[in-house]
Amino acid sequence: MGLGWWTYVTLLGKGSKKITFITTYNAYPSTGDRTYYHQQLRLLSRMNREQLIDTAPNPRRQFILDLQAWIKSIQNEGHTIVLAMDAHVVFNPDSDPSPSHNLTFDPKKLTKNSKHYGKLATLVSTCHLSLPLATHHADRPFPASHI
Repeated sequence: MGLGWWTYVTLLGKGSKKITFITTYNAYPSTGDRTYYHQQLRLLSRMNREQLIDTAPNPRRQFILDLQAWIKSIQNEGHTIVLAMDAHVVFNPDSDPSPSHNLTFDPKKLTKNSKHYGKLATLVSTCHLSLPLATHHADRPFPASHI
């Protein structure tokens, strides 16, 4: 779709094992018409009109829906995922897990699901991802992932 939300590389390992490294950036609402967030808002507004979607565009939510749908689609093809994300949100893997939502990925259309709130926790639980800080640090709170 050309929204520039993520980039990736897939490496083929021993025994045809596929490992996909994904780097992402989820735009944070900011002031000014020339910000990345507003650029995403304009693109999503146009895409909503073209795809006859009657809800207001929400770049942060749409990012999670599209990323989750794509990750699940490549996981179904046997890919192992390493995700590096600037999500602009605190994620606590020890809190109650979010419900899973299965989504269908179509590279030419925005992912839609009225029940998915666009939360990072839902992406993590649906795609069975884990946070390395939480995995490797038994003590809580574990070290911050930002300064």
